[in-house]
Amino acid sequence: MIENAKPDQPRVFSPSRTETWDQCHLKVELREWVPKVFAKRDLARFAGTAWAEGMAVLNRGKLDGTTHPPALIAQTILGAFTAHVGVLRDAGVQIEQTDIDETCAMLLKTTEKYMADDPLVASRGWRVADVELSLPEHGAARIDWGGHDPYNTLCQVDYKCKINLDARWYDKTVEQYRHNGQMNHYCWAYGDYRGEPVHRYYIALVVMGPRYKCTL
Repeated sequence: MIENAKPDQPRVFSPSRTETWDQCHLKVELREWVPKVFAKRDLARFAGTAWAEGMAVLNRGKLDGTTHPPALIAQTILGAFTAHVGVLRDAGVQIEQTDIDETCAMLLKTTEKYMADDPLVASRGWRVADVELSLPEHGAARIDWGGHDPYNTLCQVDYKCKINLDARWYDKTVEQYRHNGQMNHYCWAYGDYRGEPVHRYYIALVVMGPRYKCTL
């Protein structure tokens, strides 16, 4: 979404805000003016953020030709998650320690399984070129993984992590990602940055429970 904040300086909004604008213009305004209120449900969001941070460390290692042990990636993810939980507690959100412990255990188990069968590896034809790439001039878009897929096509990959996703809702969730405005925004931003069009994106969807599943 582009808004002319000044006649000669169009403002590009973030991918998430662009998608929200498509859903409901009023929702954008409410998010702008209503103070952020944290709740227990943010625990799942912070788990996803922590997962992305761990994947960034893993993929930067691939860029450097370094193979990071699963323990290091798990330590990164758990450390990030614990730090984010502190934000909730500082905001006064009451969280049972058992919920935190269970989420940490799930993150640890998920990390072990993912590392045992990482889908985005060079041996499978995936060549990473950019990791956690911030594009402030493109609405502060951030590319989790940018590079070439096994078909030698420039693409971008976005990580999604679900604490719990019932099998009956899995196909619907995938379909929502398949026609996702944020992803189209990322493709435009990354293509503009690289100087060539990006016509393909992938979602690395990791489901932690009730059964682990990872699809690309």
